[in-house]
Amino acid sequence: DCNFSDVFSGNGLRDYAKEKGYEVGPQLNTHRLFGINHQVDYLIYKGCRVERVGTEKTGDSDHRPMLFRLISN
Repeated sequence: DCNFSDVFSGNGLRDYAKEKGYEVGPQLNTHRLFGINHQVDYLIYKGCRVERVGTEKTGDSDHRPMLFRLISN
């Protein structure tokens, strides 16, 4: 959980992870601030596959948890 906003800070985290050889999951709105949906939580992985990536609203947090399935290579 990097709390790095793609709307307010650009794609720097996503680009950096890719430069280092990591895969980055899809862009998903995981947070809402001042009425703006944006991504602050990222799925960054290496050496496995990821399926069924999505988010879910909960009443316990201001973030939408990312749900996914990891499959080892």
